[in-house]
Amino acid sequence: MSKRMTIRSGRSFDIPPVKIEVTEHQAEIKTCPHCNSHNMALFPPDVTAPVQYGNRVRAMAVYQTNYQFVPLERVGDFFEDIFGHRPTEAFILQANARCAENVKPANEVIKELLINAHMVNFDETGLQVEGKLKLAPCCQHSGINILYCASEARKGCDGRDGNFTRIRWSCYA
Repeated sequence: MSKRMTIRSGRSFDIPPVKIEVTEHQAEIKTCPHCNSHNMALFPPDVTAPVQYGNRVRAMAVYQTNYQFVPLERVGDFFEDIFGHRPTEAFILQANARCAENVKPANEVIKELLINAHMVNFDETGLQVEGKLKLAPCCQHSGINILYCASEARKGCDGRDGNFTRIRWSCYA
């Protein structure tokens, strides 16, 4: 009679080590033997400087500041702790400005959908902007949301036709 073996197992989920990957691009420069003009190969379209952070670093900076609401200094801390590189606050701000420009058409469509919706929920939340509390109105309808901050905060969903009812709860009085 054979002895039956019992097996016990355990699993461990972990994150592999992460590091910044540096890719060097080289563009060959050739001289025309007939006219002596110099011709240089093209770099990839997103390579615009001799040294720069790539699109994934930019996306992570935008995600940290806009989705997680992490302050600029702490975004730098995060990158330094995790990747061993600390992008400047100027880089993080530039990444956010570039993202804002890229999503502008989508934001305009969202605004129009909210303006033309039969019913819209309005709310506001407080955000710390440059060390000061700013009210950030939010408009929402059927899973479509838009949050305004800073200079746009007072504009809200202007241009919307219809009646607005402001509910005043006693706890806010």
